[in-house]
Amino acid sequence: MHEAVRRLAEATGWTGRSYVDTDWNVVHAKLGFELPSDYRDLHAVFPPGSFCAAGVLNGVMVQPPYRVDGEPDLLHQFEVEAQETEDWRREHPEDVPEGMVPWARGDREGLFWVRRSPDPEQWTVAVSSAGIWGDDDAPVVEEFDCGAAEFLLGFVTGRLHSRVLGPVEPDGGAAGFRPIDEAEWLGFCEVSSPTLRKVSLPARDGGNLAEVLGWSGTPKWLPDWDVAERLLGLALPGDYKELLSTVPVGVYAGTVLLGPPTPKGHQNDLLAEHRAFMSELRTRADDLPYAVFPELPGLLPWAEFSHRMAGELFWLADEGDPDSWPVVVRGADGNWEEFDVGVAAFLAALVRDELPSELVAYKPGAPAYRTLQDLPGAPSNTGS
Repeated sequence: MHEAVRRLAEATGWTGRSYVDTDWNVVHAKLGFELPSDYRDLHAVFPPGSFCAAGVLNGVMVQPPYRVDGEPDLLHQFEVEAQETEDWRREHPEDVPEGMVPWARGDREGLFWVRRSPDPEQWTVAVSSAGIWGDDDAPVVEEFDCGAAEFLLGFVTGRLHSRVLGPVEPDGGAAGFRPIDEAEWLGFCEVSSPTLRKVSLPARDGGNLAEVLGWSGTPKWLPDWDVAERLLGLALPGDYKELLSTVPVGVYAGTVLLGPPTPKGHQNDLLAEHRAFMSELRTRADDLPYAVFPELPGLLPWAEFSHRMAGELFWLADEGDPDSWPVVVRGADGNWEEFDVGVAAFLAALVRDELPSELVAYKPGAPAYRTLQDLPGAPSNTGS
């Protein structure tokens, strides 16, 4: 075992072994080069999961290669981060080293190796926001003179701090390692050719969703729908606007994360809120069962799964009545489902555990709804 991996296990209190066995020869053959030994040892010891630092809101998610058509493929799960970083490098070549290789991710940030040597044991670690998601005073790429395991060890113990991954918060949580349940991992790590199911629900009306959720408070952020619709060039469904004017950003059934269009610097811009996976979709347009907005009919995003990279939710938007747009779900396995209802009816069926879906389900033990508007950094424009 690599010494840094041993020390990382000791620092996190992890005493187990990974439940994933990766054929690195296949991975290396696809890449055309070998990966550092500490990274391979890391995956032999730690199962898929997140490394967390005390007081830092964003953890580092480290997962072995997904299996694409039965074979491990390192780059498949990092297509969004790699594409965003490469797009930024083309426009700002002075900001991003050439040929970076992804190996982990933060909340929206990517973690890469910088291949400054032909010897993978000499590669250094870089954290990048691709210039899109970072704070104004953070670098686009922040490089550390260490390998992956040493980086994680420094991150977890607090001896290393990344400005790109985010500020230290007094209530940002404890240090350690949080594994992903094996059944959950197996549910999204196997990728194959996509399928499309069309699903009919009994009613398009979601009823009083706030009452179903048990929510009686007031949102701290109220979107300016005139701005949001002007930026899109389309009217948005009434049930969606009513919901987000009543119920704040939160997680539904432990599964779906829904918030208003409020990304930093792009307030009320729905597409900017979901820029990452829209960028990915456009690079794969020829392989999708639908066109992508602004083409109409086309996929227009409105929410994502609460587990990062587990899936996204869209409308199939057209120039007709927005209240008749169906909800479309894309799962982490690349499969699709189309529901003949809107947002409110879809979420009502989900939180009642009555949604006939193979891609999204009520997470056992989770509340019907959990607000996130009281977390540090959550947007607010009401003075609440």
